[in-house]
Amino acid sequence: MVNRAKISWLYGAFEPLRSWWRFKRWLWKLDSEERALLEFSCEREEERSRQLLDLQIQRRQIEDSLLLKKARTYRIPTPPRPNSADFGHTGPSNAFWEPASVATPFLQLTEKGINHLREEIRREQKERRERVLSWVFPVLAMLTGILGALTGLLAVLSK
Repeated sequence: MVNRAKISWLYGAFEPLRSWWRFKRWLWKLDSEERALLEFSCEREEERSRQLLDLQIQRRQIEDSLLLKKARTYRIPTPPRPNSADFGHTGPSNAFWEPASVATPFLQLTEKGINHLREEIRREQKERRERVLSWVFPVLAMLTGILGALTGLLAVLSK
């Protein structure tokens, strides 16, 4: 019987080769699965692209609705939606809106519209925060002074 401890260097010498072979087999299996997936995806490419477009439109609508909801929460005027008759023309009314896609009648905010609303929301949040902090800090300073005075008074009275 052969002592495994004496030939352990032999197992260690072949370990990179075994790892390499396992990796090659994994890649080969992955390639065969990928080929099957590509064949399947070529048949359904149009359907997948349409579904992807629908998902992107829905995601963008949700993002726009959340942004508009936040603007309404802070009572920020939102850009007016253009009429369907005016939409083909470039003008101030549709600088903030664009069609979601050619196939859908939905409108979405342009980058300019999103940036405008975000700036207005940030400005309103900053104003509200400054309003609150303008009276919180003086009240905290006053309470700290009163607490210090009471501590000093207790120290003097306890002696």
